[in-house]
Amino acid sequence: MALLVMAYLKTGKAPAKAIALGDKVLATNPGDPYLRLALGQIYLRGRLVDDAIALMDELNTAGQLDDNDRCALLVATTDVFEGTSAPAAKFADALLATHPGDAGLKAAIAEFGKASRR
Repeated sequence: MALLVMAYLKTGKAPAKAIALGDKVLATNPGDPYLRLALGQIYLRGRLVDDAIALMDELNTAGQLDDNDRCALLVATTDVFEGTSAPAAKFADALLATHPGDAGLKAAIAEFGKASRR
């Protein structure tokens, strides 16, 4: 199913189908943090930044989001939003808000140029 989700995303024509399929997979495995992280990436690829932030907050509150996961989500934003953009900055700011003392995350955001706004 993950391959089908990625196929929908790669075509750029069916992000809603990808998200619906991701939601369906998640519903059958509600406690799986890896699927939840993948769904967050799907939301980002579908340009649903608010949904990605909500899911990220949920994972973080449950203690299921580690440094590598935050960086993976940040990298996903760079794949979707080229250059500095308001949606990418919004997501980066949300990551920083949940981990204000994370120097590694701050450095990654600065490296990717996502903390500044247009």
